Amino acid sequence: MDQKTFKFNSEIYLSKENLQSIHTFEINFKQLENFFSETNKFILLYGDERSGKKYILNSFINCFHFDKKIFYASLEDDYFSEKILEGISYFDVIVLDRLDLAPTDSNWELGIFNLYNELNEADKSKIIFLSDKPLNSIEFNLKDLQSRISSISAMSFAELNDEEKRILMKLIFNKRGISIDKSVLSKQNGLMLEDLKEKNTVINFWADWCPPCIKEIPELNALYEENKDELNVYLFHFDELAGAELDEQLIRFNARIPSLLTSPYQIFGIDIPETLPVTVIIDRDLNVKEVLKGPQTKESIIQRLELIN
Repeated sequence: MDQKTFKFNSEIYLSKENLQSIHTFEINFKQLENFFSETNKFILLYGDERSGKKYILNSFINCFHFDKKIFYASLEDDYFSEKILEGISYFDVIVLDRLDLAPTDSNWELGIFNLYNELNEADKSKIIFLSDKPLNSIEFNLKDLQSRISSISAMSFAELNDEEKRILMKLIFNKRGISIDKSVLSKQNGLMLEDLKEKNTVINFWADWCPPCIKEIPELNALYEENKDELNVYLFHFDELAGAELDEQLIRFNARIPSLLTSPYQIFGIDIPETLPVTVIIDRDLNVKEVLKGPQTKESIIQRLELIN
């Protein structure tokens, strides 16, 4: 298959006129929708670090595929290794960031090669590579990988500034019917105990450097979105990130759960976790009922909740 390259310029849909209409935004976004649906399951999105490709990809997923299981890993992060690629074919969409760094590590090259072959034989998953460089500028040492990657479709991205990123995310939350003051972009507030009364509460302790935490996020997204009328669900970053730094991590890992800033350690007398992830269940009377160590699923958390109701 010949490589196809499309130019997706943020100015098309982030002009002042288009910012007034979610409908117009969706129409312009259709170009990306067509690109994803008409090409094969292997896709490359490239542009430098100012291009906003991750924000646009995250927005696209939130628009059209927010009910899917998403996996994200970056070759730039030291705490990820190629072993994280094993057994992830059950995800609907797999995003591998900084593909252009793969030639610097033979283990990553082999891991990507094996994942490519596994997904090529499967019907379900789509894999999206992000790169700071165009495909023809990446020279893999593993020639079999080079031959496979060279056939995938690619899309380039124009620069997206910080204000455009903020507006883009606001539009996405509005499209999904979530008021911006209730979204993860503004849920970085002090914890008020009255907010927790009348519902059981789940607080998940996580970190962006914790691979099991990242794999758990789709389950927590599902728990929150399917039960938010009768259940409080919050994230609390182990390193107590806040502001733009926390927003960036929430967007990066497609975490759609509100985040707490006020430390639950002090409010509930919870010990600082020695390992992550940890999920704490609190009843309607604000008593800690369960401290679950290790990765959880939506079903495992609901089972524990049923025991305290």
